[in-house]
Amino acid sequence: MERPTNQQVTVIREMEVIQTANREKISAWHHEGEERYVEVRTELRDLHGLVLNSISFRIEGEEYELLMSDRPEFSPNKPKGDFSGSDLWHFVDLYKERINR
Repeated sequence: MERPTNQQVTVIREMEVIQTANREKISAWHHEGEERYVEVRTELRDLHGLVLNSISFRIEGEEYELLMSDRPEFSPNKPKGDFSGSDLWHFVDLYKERINR
């Protein structure tokens, strides 16, 4: 049995939507010098700072050697054995290329 009604209710719906990320942020990195790797986490954010997506990956092997090298192409003033956060963008882009193939 049912009857007509006009009640408002809150419903949780899960749905996929496409949003535009306006900022990409390296939110964290951890350098493990003895084991020779760097873990990196990036976030894609909207205009309001809401995190839309995040990825984590590890720089190791030949890529770690490149990161720690003297004056690589992506950072011509970088000294050997050191890096800055901005140097990590090169490896973020490499990682994205690999996963989007």
